[in-house]
Amino acid sequence: MPFFEIYLIFVAALYAIMMLCYTIAWHFLKPWKKSDVFSAKTTVSIIVPARNEAENLDDCIISLINQDYPKELLEIFVVDDHSEDETSQIVLKYKQSGVVLIKMSDYPKSKNSTAFKKLALSKAIELSNGQLIYTTDADCVIPSTTLSTIVDYYQEKNSKFITAPVLFKSPHKSLFYKILALDFIGMMGVTGAVHHLNWAYMSNGANLAYERAAFIAVDGFKNIDHVASGDDLLLMEKIANKFPGQTGFVKSLDATVITNPPNGFKEFFNQRIRWTSKSKAYKDKKIIFQLLISLLFHVNIFISIVGISLGYPQFAVWICGQVILKILVDSLFLGVSAHFFMWKSLLWIIIPAEIFQFVYILLIGFLGNFKSYEWKGRKVK
Repeated sequence: MPFFEIYLIFVAALYAIMMLCYTIAWHFLKPWKKSDVFSAKTTVSIIVPARNEAENLDDCIISLINQDYPKELLEIFVVDDHSEDETSQIVLKYKQSGVVLIKMSDYPKSKNSTAFKKLALSKAIELSNGQLIYTTDADCVIPSTTLSTIVDYYQEKNSKFITAPVLFKSPHKSLFYKILALDFIGMMGVTGAVHHLNWAYMSNGANLAYERAAFIAVDGFKNIDHVASGDDLLLMEKIANKFPGQTGFVKSLDATVITNPPNGFKEFFNQRIRWTSKSKAYKDKKIIFQLLISLLFHVNIFISIVGISLGYPQFAVWICGQVILKILVDSLFLGVSAHFFMWKSLLWIIIPAEIFQFVYILLIGFLGNFKSYEWKGRKVK
């Protein structure tokens, strides 16, 4: 058998094994249920970085004010990151409810001109008092049970860094939106699975918590503040290295935050380029290996397609084999993930979703490490 064929089989087998491991791990990751005798003992600082979020802030702040968590143990900060809209004015409406506005324009500019969100978070942490820092995004709605569920997990497990699921709002009629929603469900499933397997550190800044003491112990965002993104995963990696075995994923619908989807393909593309750009700063070889397996598998499918177009019909067998394998193992994984989040109705779009994922993994896998992107009105190189 030619070397190239052995290579194709090897990579395809690695991809299939990886996806099956994700499926099994997610299935056996026990859902977290808040204790019936839960007693809040932890002071919490909620921090919401916001830039040009006037359209979303009301819903976000109201959902935070309405958390079923003792108000005397809670403080809420919204950090206006040089907004060009009515963000600050909206925050001030909730001053009587205890919401504190921090305006980054009131402080000297940092020499670091790209890590804006990390700067905003650092300033809020500096001014806050909570034992536990909880961060979310300004375009999110946080169910009333989220904070109490995460704190219950924290008090039981004593984790230094905790992440929990994020989902898009209920699917619209658009096929594009449904594809993005299914893809995001898969990302949440992978996040939970790699935690259970201890294979990697993954998280989403829209729904995470970490100990103030742990943040201080690792010098906050120091040495990762040259990367515009990564206030979630790269910080988690630092804390996990300092405190092995003390990170956690809360698999719970009661702790699942709802966010807005990207508004069209351009915003989606910029979002994924932004996420991929931080991969250059990864130190965990396990996550790099998993990302490489996925990229190589999709590249091999592309190579097989090119082979046919160049007049090598034998590549048709490899295309069929790889595509069928991908659909089977991805469908199995997405099935268990969507079942937990009660979005099984999205599974009927698995074929167009697979095509879309194939294209964007190739594009973003190659462009994410060197292409500039635009986010919140800023261009980042």
